[in-house]
Amino acid sequence: MTDRIPAARLERLLLAAEVPNNGNRAVRVGELCLLVCNADGQFHVVENRCSHQKSPLEGGRIRRGHLSCPLHGVRFNLSTGEPLGALTRVPIRTYPVQIIDGFVAVELRDSGARPTGG
Repeated sequence: MTDRIPAARLERLLLAAEVPNNGNRAVRVGELCLLVCNADGQFHVVENRCSHQKSPLEGGRIRRGHLSCPLHGVRFNLSTGEPLGALTRVPIRTYPVQIIDGFVAVELRDSGARPTGG
């Protein structure tokens, strides 16, 4: 027997122009709270929750492809979700991103399962 992989769907989140360079904006899709990040023109979507103390990552500083948690400064690689430093070893979830007609779109699974990794 083979496991069925849930079908992926693209969800438009917001216009890319709404996220300033090296800035971020939180958006909700159903029960998911996502963070759209613009790192020097490269867009990433991650879960908007630090794996250290579960605080929102919105407003965190973006530098050199990493997002810093505004609460304690834990840094996460925006491509992989991997943390840097000693406060946590748990990565944050990342989502596949596309820019479609000027919109940032994220790939989600129809089953409600949240994709992990970059």
